[in-house]
Amino acid sequence: MRNGRDVIVVGAGTVGSSAAYHLAKSGVNVTLVEQTHPAGGLSGKSSALLHAFYLMPELSQLSNRGLLRAAVRANAAGE
Repeated sequence: MRNGRDVIVVGAGTVGSSAAYHLAKSGVNVTLVEQTHPAGGLSGKSSALLHAFYLMPELSQLSNRGLLRAAVRANAAGE
């Protein structure tokens, strides 16, 4: 990790592919790995937590606060 912006995403299903796409779009070096082939598994099992964000608004609020804190730290570090 030369600049702290290298990420490995495990799983090329709906969730992993989306995460890899958005990270790459924001300038992160992304390596996407999959056991079989893209979209070859069940994203439903791994995306259940994402569904919980719709059912429990406090989880979304907590996540947003975490993202805000990460942005503040990155800004303070000059990134």
